[in-house]
Amino acid sequence: MYKRGGPQLSLPPSRDTIITFYFDRNLNEKMIFKNSKVEEYYSNLDIESIKKDLENIKSLSNDFNNIFSNSDDDKTTQEDV
Repeated sequence: MYKRGGPQLSLPPSRDTIITFYFDRNLNEKMIFKNSKVEEYYSNLDIESIKKDLENIKSLSNDFNNIFSNSDDDKTTQEDV
């Protein structure tokens, strides 16, 4: 049977699933999570490391785009030969 969207992954047991919804227009204060797993996850995040990773990704993306945009210019057609 064909399944849309690629391979279907098995779902984790419900006891391991964390579903969190938080919305506040004024995010001036630190969020407080009732779920201890979520609180632990966010308290252990290294923001500076994440920022550095994002900058690296942006740089690689720009390099990738430059390579492919330049490769279109380098192609020769039969008329050029």
